[in-house]
Amino acid sequence: IPIAVAGVAEDTPGNTILKFDCIGFDDDITSGKDQSYANQIYQTYLLVKPHTDINQLTKKIDKIYKTAALADTSLVAKQALGFAGSVIYLDALQNLHLKPHYGSAANYQLVKGLGILAIIILIITGVNFTNLYIAQANKRSKEVGIKKVNGVIKRQIVIQFLLEIFFQCVMALAISFIIVIIGLPYVNQLLQVDLLVSGINFKIITQLFITLIALTLLVGIYPSLVMAGFNPAEVLRGERLTNIGKFAWIRGSITVLQFTFAIGFIITLMVTVQQVRYMRSEDPGFTARHVVYIDNLGIYNNPNKFESVSTRIKEIPGVKNVTVASNVPGGI
Repeated sequence: IPIAVAGVAEDTPGNTILKFDCIGFDDDITSGKDQSYANQIYQTYLLVKPHTDINQLTKKIDKIYKTAALADTSLVAKQALGFAGSVIYLDALQNLHLKPHYGSAANYQLVKGLGILAIIILIITGVNFTNLYIAQANKRSKEVGIKKVNGVIKRQIVIQFLLEIFFQCVMALAISFIIVIIGLPYVNQLLQVDLLVSGINFKIITQLFITLIALTLLVGIYPSLVMAGFNPAEVLRGERLTNIGKFAWIRGSITVLQFTFAIGFIITLMVTVQQVRYMRSEDPGFTARHVVYIDNLGIYNNPNKFESVSTRIKEIPGVKNVTVASNVPGGI
């Protein structure tokens, strides 16, 4: 078939579900194929105008489809219309990966699980940071005492320590970005995936900033209040601080919270390990490394056409059986 190459596209990024080997244009892609209204092998993409009522548009398209399908003389079209709840639907492109209208929401569940895990790790880390900061309180006590003698009020001291903690969180964020960028290629190679850092926009930056503020308040408000509450007379006499006043009960609560989250994290990890071990050890009924599949054999979706090809493939030494399918089970 003579084909004119109009351009060459770069490889699709790893964070898209719209993958392709090539893109072709044809006046009628259904030519020579089943054109019944029950045939749903094609995906149709619509670019809608701003402020379009998607629900009303869906109803109109569904009405057009059913009206045309009723005029179809094929039995499968009438059977398709006979299914209860059969309806044409529109699904936003941004939903296809995580929360498709028709399909599995496993990706969304995975992202949600990883998000919860990240929050737990941040809380545990923040509690550890708070305990370490309080443990170093005696080293900063004279600084606070001198500032109070010189007229610095309690609110200014609280703001100072909160700003210190905020900049420490910013530095930690910057270092973590560097580690991710450097280590990501090795992770991709180890796990045989194609993860990448992309999609950083104003919304993501705003979320990061809000997270930094929340983390700063979470880990910094208590030690800042403790530091600002020091009695200058006591600290300048060189007395060791053993009592942190009315906030003493908070320190005990933080320790309990730390162990609670740590134990919960360990239990979650153990359950996850058992689930992964079960997935690896359970017999699926076949050996995955013994199964080979070939893409782009859609021309053999007719059993009569595929029979001769199937016979020839079975004659190859080592081939036990062969079949054709519209897609690979499990989305492999």
